[in-house]
Amino acid sequence: MSDKKIIEILLKRYKTHKTPSEEGVTVWIEVWGQEVNSVNEMTSDFDMDIYVTELWIDKALKYDDMNPCKYNLSLSNEVTYHDKLS
Repeated sequence: MSDKKIIEILLKRYKTHKTPSEEGVTVWIEVWGQEVNSVNEMTSDFDMDIYVTELWIDKALKYDDMNPCKYNLSLSNEVTYHDKLS
């Protein structure tokens, strides 16, 4: 089964307003600074670029029952901002 077909099926059956787990979900967060762009020593203000990564497991997105060729799928921003997800 193609990646595209798997994603179509997942989006069709996914319930956007249901929490991934009744017990809650562990979310891993990574924050790191890329660059300090400017510093104002008089006011102790600074401007910097940061990256934030979030990771959690949502069992509703499992697709091993579809016998995939791959165990990881990569999604573009067009898919992640799909009308179904809003």
